[in-house]
Amino acid sequence: MSELTNVEKQLLFDLNDRDTYDGDEYLFDFNSYMLKETDSVKQIQEIVYYLERLEGFGYVVTEEGFYTESDKLSFEYMNSAIEIDFNKVKISTLGQSWLEEKGTPILTKVKTRLSQYAESFFTNKHYTMIGYIITFLLGIVIGKMVL
Repeated sequence: MSELTNVEKQLLFDLNDRDTYDGDEYLFDFNSYMLKETDSVKQIQEIVYYLERLEGFGYVVTEEGFYTESDKLSFEYMNSAIEIDFNKVKISTLGQSWLEEKGTPILTKVKTRLSQYAESFFTNKHYTMIGYIITFLLGIVIGKMVL
């Protein structure tokens, strides 16, 4: 199986956030993805392309008609989408497994571990600010090593 692109990973994270926190009110902001396209209709077609790839990999399940079609087919993305209904896109069991196994970004893991360390190590109020500074600096150093 092919490695997921950054857009596909972000879509899985956003679908998970929608299911976990916001329900039907979650807004998918296409500007937060690193899309090739700048035109809004082309962006929708690009997102549909990635969703269909995720479905092909078994990470999401889409209901019939999860996007509205026009009569103009994009040969680059092989769809004619003009609108997406994200409520008809669900994360599959395999997608949930991926999120549990690989889904937490490394920087989030580092931030969590450093926060826990600073909290347990620097309990004295005088050292709290020093703890935050050290945590911040360690986060930058580790983040640069990972990236």
